[in-house]
Amino acid sequence: MLGWSLLGILPLVMLSAVVFGYMVPELRRRHLPNSHTHKVGRMAAVTLLKTFAEFQYPRRLETARLVMY
Repeated sequence: MLGWSLLGILPLVMLSAVVFGYMVPELRRRHLPNSHTHKVGRMAAVTLLKTFAEFQYPRRLETARLVMY
Protein backbone atom coordinates (compact mmCIF):
# COMPACT_ATOMS: atom_id res chain seq x y z
CA MET A 1 0.00 0.00 0.00
CA LEU A 2 2.84 2.37 0.82
CA GLY A 3 4.43 1.65 -2.54
CA TRP A 4 1.28 2.53 -4.45
CA SER A 5 0.85 5.69 -2.39
CA LEU A 6 4.40 6.79 -3.16
CA LEU A 7 3.88 5.96 -6.82
CA GLY A 8 0.76 8.13 -6.88
CA ILE A 9 2.51 11.06 -5.17
CA LEU A 10 5.63 10.90 -7.36
CA PRO A 11 4.17 12.84 -10.36
CA LEU A 12 3.01 15.64 -8.06
CA VAL A 13 6.44 15.87 -6.46
CA MET A 14 8.16 15.90 -9.84
CA LEU A 15 5.84 18.62 -11.18
CA SER A 16 6.42 20.69 -8.06
CA ALA A 17 10.18 20.32 -8.47
CA VAL A 18 10.00 21.49 -12.08
CA VAL A 19 7.87 24.53 -11.21
CA PHE A 20 10.10 25.37 -8.24
CA GLY A 21 13.22 24.96 -10.37
CA TYR A 22 11.76 27.33 -12.94
CA MET A 23 10.54 29.98 -10.52
CA VAL A 24 13.57 30.39 -8.25
CA PRO A 25 16.01 31.67 -10.91
CA GLU A 26 13.30 33.92 -12.36
CA LEU A 27 12.57 35.44 -8.98
CA ARG A 28 16.27 35.95 -8.25
CA ARG A 29 16.59 37.99 -11.44
CA ARG A 30 13.40 39.87 -10.52
CA HIS A 31 11.86 38.68 -13.77
CA LEU A 32 8.18 37.93 -13.31
CA PRO A 33 6.77 36.63 -16.59
CA ASN A 34 3.07 36.14 -17.13
CA SER A 35 3.42 32.54 -18.26
CA HIS A 36 1.22 29.62 -17.26
CA THR A 37 4.03 27.98 -15.29
CA HIS A 38 4.62 31.13 -13.29
CA LYS A 39 0.89 31.51 -12.58
CA VAL A 40 0.70 27.93 -11.30
CA GLY A 41 3.73 28.53 -9.10
CA ARG A 42 2.24 31.71 -7.65
CA MET A 43 -1.06 29.97 -6.92
CA ALA A 44 0.79 27.08 -5.24
CA ALA A 45 2.82 29.48 -3.11
CA VAL A 46 -0.29 31.40 -2.02
CA THR A 47 -2.06 28.15 -1.16
CA LEU A 48 0.89 26.98 0.92
CA LEU A 49 1.06 30.32 2.73
CA LYS A 50 -2.67 30.25 3.50
CA THR A 51 -2.39 26.70 4.82
CA PHE A 52 0.61 27.66 6.96
CA ALA A 53 -1.30 30.65 8.37
CA GLU A 54 -4.27 28.44 9.27
CA PHE A 55 -2.02 26.12 11.27
CA GLN A 56 -0.02 28.91 12.90
CA TYR A 57 -3.02 31.07 13.81
CA PRO A 58 -5.97 28.76 14.53
CA ARG A 59 -8.01 31.51 16.23
CA ARG A 60 -8.49 33.68 13.21
CA LEU A 61 -11.56 35.77 12.43
CA GLU A 62 -12.17 36.57 8.79
CA THR A 63 -15.05 38.59 7.38
CA ALA A 64 -15.56 40.46 4.12
CA ARG A 65 -13.81 43.57 5.48
CA LEU A 66 -11.62 42.30 8.31
CA VAL A 67 -8.96 39.69 8.90
CA MET A 68 -8.01 39.51 12.55
CA TYR A 69 -5.42 37.30 14.19
